[in-house]
Amino acid sequence: MKTLIRVSFVYAVLFFLKLNGFGQYIATYAGPPLPMSGQPALTQALDFPSSVAVDGVGGFFVPSPTQNRVYHVAADGTLALSAGTGNPGYRRDGGLAVLANLAHPTGVAVDAAGNLFIADAQNNRIRRVTPDGIITTVAGSGISGLGDGGAAFWAQLNHASGVALDAGNLFIADTLNHRIRKVTPDGIITTVAGSGTGGFSGDRGPAISAQLNSPYSVAVDASENLFIADTGNDQIRKVTDGIIMRVAGNGDGGFSLEQLYVPTGAAVDAAGNLFIADTRNNRIRKVGPVELPPVPRVGSFAQVVSGAQWNTRMTLTNLSSTTVTARISFYTNDGFPLILPLIFANSSTANTSSSFANLTIGASRSVVIDTPSSTASLNVGWADVRASGPLEGYAVFREGQTTGLSSEGTVPLDTRLSSSLVLPYDNTNGSKTAIALANQSAASATITVVVLDQGGTPLMSSEMILPALGHASFFETDMFPQAANRIGLIEFQNPSGNVTGIGLLFYPGGAFTSLPIIQ
Repeated sequence: MKTLIRVSFVYAVLFFLKLNGFGQYIATYAGPPLPMSGQPALTQALDFPSSVAVDGVGGFFVPSPTQNRVYHVAADGTLALSAGTGNPGYRRDGGLAVLANLAHPTGVAVDAAGNLFIADAQNNRIRRVTPDGIITTVAGSGISGLGDGGAAFWAQLNHASGVALDAGNLFIADTLNHRIRKVTPDGIITTVAGSGTGGFSGDRGPAISAQLNSPYSVAVDASENLFIADTGNDQIRKVTDGIIMRVAGNGDGGFSLEQLYVPTGAAVDAAGNLFIADTRNNRIRKVGPVELPPVPRVGSFAQVVSGAQWNTRMTLTNLSSTTVTARISFYTNDGFPLILPLIFANSSTANTSSSFANLTIGASRSVVIDTPSSTASLNVGWADVRASGPLEGYAVFREGQTTGLSSEGTVPLDTRLSSSLVLPYDNTNGSKTAIALANQSAASATITVVVLDQGGTPLMSSEMILPALGHASFFETDMFPQAANRIGLIEFQNPSGNVTGIGLLFYPGGAFTSLPIIQ
């Protein structure tokens, strides 16, 4: 039900023109006067411009969906018509683009040769305009539907709203098919993300098996990563080497550090910054690239939790005879900076909200960092600790919501690099084992998981993927139901040795304690 409601809402918000009951286009245009070519762009009226594509020589293209046209603004600010008569419909393939009809064009992209690609949404086609102004169809038969594995020209699209290009491939946000499609240089179309069923699922798994919800646009960076405005899910999702993950937005809508509300556009610059058109929040958001600090890592905490009656209190101690400079950085499940409220007890460091803290720790001194529990939202991630010299430390997790009494568990600063983590578990008599894992590497990590019973007999084996600098926390039986009502060991194997973890044992009633890593 959420999918259907959200799809309807998205298209109302974005002013999509609807088809009438007889399948004909609504032809009345009641917006401002149509712009005139050759005039200064600032003096002309566009109607609901929906995207922008830079042409590489100082100008840009912009579609006006309700005017059924695409315009070009030159470097000197002069506006010119590039495609569309203003009348909705489909005609004139193979002729001049300015004499062709378009129907609600929403997305544009330009390749290195100067070809303009147009998402002709209500025609269910992708059109190409060559530098000499000739328009042709490169994808879509004009009939709404789906078709993969053959010539893109004969394939069916369903309200394709966005286009993007890399060195040779064309990517299409096939909105009402809930898919991202790819057209290779030889003209063959395939699906690269989305199962075709609107909804949300599949993070950290194969992109073609994941659910999207009315993706409105797509972008591609220099490393061939795809960024999808998963509009109906209020998220931006990234596809790397065929694996999909969320990089922005928590799916709830609204505005906060983690929320997006009907995001309709995404773009990536040469430095790796992600820019998001956060439509219903009336904002442009920026997500910076994640880079590891240059100083050596001295340890990590595989779980940091703050808010909703949870807090994490971290202590770092310098046992040496010289001052140590340190930096503690916090990361989300998806490997992006996690902004937390930070309180520095008995320290000259100012309290702040940040994704990192720079620290100076004197000889034989400690620094205590607290994450308050009073905020309503729950923030979960992990902490990377880097320093100019060795540090010792520990973290204390506290929670008082379940029982009304504070319960806590303590874990040490993890300084080991091991290709195998082994944790004991106990899921009997109402107890539940929780596990947190963190990938300390700037590359994604594939982890082999083996669950053993109390006698050492393997119950199951599977793989899971953590994104670069990513994190996961879960109850063991939710991920691996074979461990239900059992005691035993669980092993996480990663040859790179960059994965760290902790375990917590929750007793009936909500109290908990930490579990040791025994290998």
